[in-house]
Amino acid sequence: MNLMISETALRLTPAATHDNVAVDILTYATGECALGRVLVARSVKGICAILLGADHDELEAHLAARFPQATLVANEPVVHDDLAKVIRFVDRPAEGLHLTLDMRGTPLQCRVWEKLRAIHV
Repeated sequence: MNLMISETALRLTPAATHDNVAVDILTYATGECALGRVLVARSVKGICAILLGADHDELEAHLAARFPQATLVANEPVVHDDLAKVIRFVDRPAEGLHLTLDMRGTPLQCRVWEKLRAIHV
């Protein structure tokens, strides 16, 4: 699946700091769905988190705890399309959900996720 990334997102590409260490920048937005609040976060590679909860602040805190080394940027325009897809999926799961993912985890976790994604239902 091809995903077009806007110029705004490209400006949020990880950049090198003075110490030549990459800065991981995640953009995110929250919205309402049938299950409550939903937060979608993405890197320039793709979606790295979809979180459900009751409260915007709770979701932001959970995101910060999951990615303690990342710079988090609330940026609804960059994440808008992905957030809309997730909300639409919650409302109509039979339509499926197709997102470009930035899957992060241990090598074992990544292998398991790839195998699970290969299963056609």
